[in-house]
Amino acid sequence: MVVAELLRWRAPASLMLLLVALSQNPVLVAPPALVPNDFVEIFSGDAAVTLACWDRGMVGSCHDIAYTSLMDLTTTHGFLLVCREVWNTKPGGMCLIGICCNSFTRMSSHTAGRDCFNSFLGNQGYSFVATGNLLCSRVELILWICLARSIRFVVEQPEGSSLPNHPRMQEIFACAVVTWPSFILKQILTP
Repeated sequence: MVVAELLRWRAPASLMLLLVALSQNPVLVAPPALVPNDFVEIFSGDAAVTLACWDRGMVGSCHDIAYTSLMDLTTTHGFLLVCREVWNTKPGGMCLIGICCNSFTRMSSHTAGRDCFNSFLGNQGYSFVATGNLLCSRVELILWICLARSIRFVVEQPEGSSLPNHPRMQEIFACAVVTWPSFILKQILTP
């Protein structure tokens, strides 16, 4: 069923192969007794959203390299861990992704080599730009899983970020209905 959804959304074939492999690996597949997630927070930092959701009795997980290097999304292990958690999220659940913005902001556009005309590779000679490109590609694959599983998602970026112009993100935005809200998170989470 998920493969059919991915085909409907015109997802990359490489993602479908990844998910088939993921579903056949007993180490990576969530055990049936595992309670499905209501949410997943990726690049969670201080886990403000996760803590607020847990306070409201929701089930979910938070992932950030600051917790352990095993959650590093640039590694195969970290990427598969996040894929598993998103895969284990209920349809209608939420995936919040606060991807590192240092190579996508206006302030670093000259050094990063990203502007309205060139938002794809940028200056690959800088490690923060190469890492930004890798993270963008992996976030795109995670968003395809969200679409296939009917999981709502938020990709958090500062105003003026060039991430929405990145071709990987444009592939998602061409298939999904996307809104561009601006809000302050503390106003939403305050009781």
